[in-house]
Amino acid sequence: FFFFFFFQAEDGIRDAQESRGLGDVYKRQTPSNCCGELKRKCYRDTYKMVDYGQAEYWEERYQRDSEQFDWYQPFYGIEHLISNRIQQTDRILHVGCGNSLLGEEMFKRGYKQITNIDISPTVIKQMQDKYKEEYQQMKFQVMDVRKLEFPDNSFEAVIDKGMLDTILCGDKSGENAALMLAEVYRVLTKSGVYICISYADVSRREEYFAMENMNWDVVSDKIPKPVVSKKSAGGKDISKEEGKDFHYVYVLTKKEGESKAEAKPETKQPEIKSEKTRETL
Repeated sequence: FFFFFFFQAEDGIRDAQESRGLGDVYKRQTPSNCCGELKRKCYRDTYKMVDYGQAEYWEERYQRDSEQFDWYQPFYGIEHLISNRIQQTDRILHVGCGNSLLGEEMFKRGYKQITNIDISPTVIKQMQDKYKEEYQQMKFQVMDVRKLEFPDNSFEAVIDKGMLDTILCGDKSGENAALMLAEVYRVLTKSGVYICISYADVSRREEYFAMENMNWDVVSDKIPKPVVSKKSAGGKDISKEEGKDFHYVYVLTKKEGESKAEAKPETKQPEIKSEKTRETL
């Protein structure tokens, strides 16, 4: 139950941050029988503010807790996506790597060209120290995903487990999401693949993947969340709460040829609104 609630709580926090903005959201500190989407009015006194969209939050978090943790999905939950879409010889970029075990698990399975980036110097130093002997080929670099320091066409694959979601929790979320996706598109080779794991369904992500100057082939799916139990502490069966037991997977393939802007110069760039300003998602 603990693992189920943790993933549900983290998703609920992100959902509320996108729809209401930072400052209105609180993170669980004490036990409760409540599950599902977080309701701010129910938790005002037992939550503290969590600013997922701020780099300072992550730096402080990793300074406080260096235990390795995988957001959303462990490797076994997405192994089928990786093996079906990414070759062992591909150059792979893992954005917002944090202290995930993903790189290690992939390396063990033959993926040797993995570059992991994160905006937190603390977590990158921790990961460099941890893997400097046994996994010398695996790279860890401090980098802002909105300003990637790689040449064009540097990677055959980019993996994102919650990075786009985190960007959308911050200030200027729409603008920063556009910058991130443009950079991901730029560093991918033609026919390169971007695998994005998100808590948000297609209706809340499709506009970001449809921006001009990028030409993606988008395939979406959903995968079960890693749960130990599907019952709340009060015994309620929550497995039937629609949309709550899944993470959403977006596999974006960079198309050959012209970008949308080149193919349709008369089409205007759609306005991307910050998700945190919306009444509902």
